[in-house]
Amino acid sequence: MLHRTTAVVIGRFQLPHRAHLRLIQAALDTADQVVIVIGSAWRSRNPKNPFVFEERRAMLLGMLGPAQRARVRFTGVRDVYDEARWVAMVRARVQAFCAPGEPVTLVGHRKDASSDYLRRFPGWACTDAGSVPDLDSTALRAMLFGSNQPLADRLEDLARHVHEGVLQYLSAWAAASGCFSERADEHRANAAYQRKYPGPLYQTGDAIVEAAGHFLLIERGGALGHGTVAFPGGHQEPGESGLDTALRELGEETTLGVPRAVLQAALVGTRSFGDPGRSPRGRIVTTACHFRLTGLTAATLPVVYGRDDAKNKPALWVTRDGLEALMHRFFDDHDALAEFAAGPLQPLVERQALASAGEGAPGAPLHAPHGPQSRVPNSDLGEP
Repeated sequence: MLHRTTAVVIGRFQLPHRAHLRLIQAALDTADQVVIVIGSAWRSRNPKNPFVFEERRAMLLGMLGPAQRARVRFTGVRDVYDEARWVAMVRARVQAFCAPGEPVTLVGHRKDASSDYLRRFPGWACTDAGSVPDLDSTALRAMLFGSNQPLADRLEDLARHVHEGVLQYLSAWAAASGCFSERADEHRANAAYQRKYPGPLYQTGDAIVEAAGHFLLIERGGALGHGTVAFPGGHQEPGESGLDTALRELGEETTLGVPRAVLQAALVGTRSFGDPGRSPRGRIVTTACHFRLTGLTAATLPVVYGRDDAKNKPALWVTRDGLEALMHRFFDDHDALAEFAAGPLQPLVERQALASAGEGAPGAPLHAPHGPQSRVPNSDLGEP
């Protein structure tokens, strides 16, 4: 009896273009079914990741004909900044669609260091499908969100790089929601930030305050990360340590009002987060400082307001479950900061999406139904 064969394509697909289509077509030529793994899933939007999981899935489907769609499945994997953990997650997602012993082939192209993932799956065959010159998602995002032209002209400029189905989706997406203007505003704000901070690396500090099993989060104001949730933090000033910065920023961005000496006594750990792709603003290395306050209960947690870079509204005290429910709204990699303090977490939207897709269920449809919105290390995996 012949086994069904499976090909895998991995990418962020921000935004999908003709080189991505070439990879998928090569995968369809290779195997009976194709599993498309969408990276940087289950996360907030930002200039590097302006489209959520379901939007990218819809654009990819828009490039395929009915017969091709019937052979394609989709799954998402989030950023975890731990290669071994990420590889295990990808394997588990793919194996959910495969029978035991089913041959698997990873289809990609060897571009640069971002293609190293192709060597991380021993036991899977690997096919290099080559690349299409002059196609780069970063440049296409700038074309769509960074231009001062009317939307119709931006889409016309994109036309030779992306499939008609993607253009149609983008046109409807821009007209149907405020996401397009928000993404354009953030793209420009991010460019302005990079002009203001042109150095190769900057140091920041973040304060993770825990009390009675609850963690303190603010909601960000301003164009960068507007509406996302985060731990209070910001840039180091001359002569400061990461701890100094975290304490200062906590006082500037919240009304918590706990004396510095009490916070220092409550410090239970620090960790540096410096993955080159952790923020679209540039290379930013932060010191996350975890403070655990004692003597409080859930009923006596103080009312805290955000201020400065945070929205002037009540800050959030959330439990571990609350962190999981908000993970798709975290700024930059603050979900990783949350895991540092609270242990391994799984976004609620990820659990919901995987359940609705029937992953791991025998006889599940060959492509996942529409699920809730939807994270591969932050390299442009699969992105020619």
